[in-house]
Amino acid sequence: MLTHLHFDHAAGLTRAGAAGPEPVFPNARIHVQRQEWHDALANRSTMTKTYFRSHLDPVATQIELHDGTCTPLAGITLIPTAGHTWGHQSILLEGPGDPTVYLGDACPTVHHAHPAASLGYDMLAYESMQSKLEILGRASRERWRIALDHDPEHAFARTVDREGHLVLAGEP
Repeated sequence: MLTHLHFDHAAGLTRAGAAGPEPVFPNARIHVQRQEWHDALANRSTMTKTYFRSHLDPVATQIELHDGTCTPLAGITLIPTAGHTWGHQSILLEGPGDPTVYLGDACPTVHHAHPAASLGYDMLAYESMQSKLEILGRASRERWRIALDHDPEHAFARTVDREGHLVLAGEP
């Protein structure tokens, strides 16, 4: 399950092989939103060389495309969080203990929890803000733990209400 297919999130799907990139996990199914897959193949991004077709083509037969919120496996729900890319999704993991949501680049660090804090290369800044408000609000109400992918100090965080505003407090 991938939040999106930018190289820093998806390049690990392949490795160097004798004839070029080959799948690292040849029997795995790769779950992404249909919009993300089509945008990745067309390299629709504000940054050049964000999607590497040479690393996407070798896994093309392994891709499972989804349109919206779904539960492809028990305990795993994919939740669209458009903004960073048109097809960005967050991944909710439910099982023993508190549910954990992986937000990818919808909120990559504790410092990005503020609605106006966005990445300079978000495709849709307003939608990014709306997605973040919605997913962080749900995380607060449902007491989700939040996995962060780009925070240098905190791998996980929790929402905290500070004077009516949600912020993220990193966990050790």
